[in-house]
Amino acid sequence: MMKKIVLIIPFLFSAILLAQDTSSISGKILDNELNGEPMLFANVMLKNTKWKTQTNFHGNFEIDGVDPGNYVLVISFLGYDTLEIPVEAKANRVLQIQKGLNSKTINPEVVMVSDNEARPYGSIASTEKAAQK
Repeated sequence: MMKKIVLIIPFLFSAILLAQDTSSISGKILDNELNGEPMLFANVMLKNTKWKTQTNFHGNFEIDGVDPGNYVLVISFLGYDTLEIPVEAKANRVLQIQKGLNSKTINPEVVMVSDNEARPYGSIASTEKAAQK
């Protein structure tokens, strides 16, 4: 019985060591518009892979079981600029990321084309024409 245990133990240790050849990527995503407040439910993924997650209520995320290699970490949230960060996942290591997202800038002047004339939407001239019709 003791010989069987002695033979089995090295196989168990080698199986455990082989199973740990993956990496983890974790971190925190912040809202730059709100002085570094955590971003809740921001999307975090490794581009062109199956690995993706969302941040929690504290802005934290973790992607486990990542194969070693070079990836592009994509961080996105509706209304904010998308970040793409090159990362290298190394076996048996945890890569820590902390980034902030900036809100998208939107051009407030919308142009409305009517009667072959381009005018800023809501201008007096365009509303007067509409009232005359």
